[in-house]
Amino acid sequence: MNKRTLKYCLAGGLLLGVLCLLLFGLSFTARSLKAAAHIRSLRFESLGFGQVLFEYQLDLDTGLAEYNSYEYDGTLRTHKEGRLSDAQQKQLQRACGLALVPLWKDQYVDPRICDGDQWRMVIGYEDEEKGIFGSNAYPPFYWWLRRRISEIPTWEQ
Repeated sequence: MNKRTLKYCLAGGLLLGVLCLLLFGLSFTARSLKAAAHIRSLRFESLGFGQVLFEYQLDLDTGLAEYNSYEYDGTLRTHKEGRLSDAQQKQLQRACGLALVPLWKDQYVDPRICDGDQWRMVIGYEDEEKGIFGSNAYPPFYWWLRRRISEIPTWEQ
């Protein structure tokens, strides 16, 4: 086999590998989007020293949205309520699907860090709940989804 043939074989193999990865990724995204369409509620909590520092509670059945932040002693600092329109509910489900939330593991922990950022998500589906916990470790697209969760609801002043 000459160098030119070898070069074309390597390029073809690389292209085939990239195509397989792309199809594999699209398959995961399609499965995730399908599962996310069945999300009925989402609760996200940010924790510090074992205390909830802030939380979002979003109910896609009723369209109610709630945000609370707390002092370190547990005293309520901020409370906001809002509504999720049908479009916002679909937007939230789609964001969860694109972030591959239905495929996230139950736990993300970095044992090398003793203190830092802990978080918890509870996702309610039509017939079950899935809890996810993290301590200084995050699944793919975590920060992107966290931003979407805070931006999607319309908060009443």
